[in-house]
Amino acid sequence: KGNELIPYLTSLVKLNQMATDIFQTKEDHVQIHLGVCLTLGNYFINEIIDSFYEAYPKIELVVYVENTRKLEVMLSKNEIDIALSLGPTAQLNLNTKTLKEQEMVIIAAKDNPLLGQTLSIEDLTDKKIYLREEGAGTRDVFLLYLNKYSLSLEDFSMIKTAGSIELVKQLVSKGNGIAPIYKLSVEKELENRTLRILPVEDFKISYPMTILTPKNVALSGTTQLLINHLITFIQKNL
Repeated sequence: KGNELIPYLTSLVKLNQMATDIFQTKEDHVQIHLGVCLTLGNYFINEIIDSFYEAYPKIELVVYVENTRKLEVMLSKNEIDIALSLGPTAQLNLNTKTLKEQEMVIIAAKDNPLLGQTLSIEDLTDKKIYLREEGAGTRDVFLLYLNKYSLSLEDFSMIKTAGSIELVKQLVSKGNGIAPIYKLSVEKELENRTLRILPVEDFKISYPMTILTPKNVALSGTTQLLINHLITFIQKNL
């Protein structure tokens, strides 16, 4: 068992040395450019930033909140150091580290007549469905699910696009439309019962949060500190 602890202890020693080097640097501050997808950026990134600054006050986080596809482009252009996403990536020039999986649900207004019915995904093809814009991880994960059932967006007669999570929630709450969305971004509305989860048979989707880094770029010590902080925070709080 002692040998099993060696890699863990070695990692702790390295991280401690990184932190010591940062605190002893003569520079006023060090910057890390962090990209975060919209779902995560809107609902818990402030808590991560606060906890990171508390641990490493000399490191400045410059945060960009964009959809997953835009973050991939920014990484490939070295405009950001790392990204935290919640959707599939097809970029071969990026390293990925998967974290906790997040559940996706289909939401409906509290008085939607579909509630209480037994529905399959095929039953929704003639219903109004709000999706995020192209490039959003939520949309891409939903498309992967449809593909498992040999379906595509062309099989749905009323697909509407909304460019933000908040807009999706507002449109659903005020009309008869429905929407696939990550549960973490709608927990408040579900608790207040302003929105409801629409039960759909075999609709069991979850997707992991993913840390993305450029494949051919050596990570700095400060970037590695942020990555480890993200991993610890997410495992503990989400």
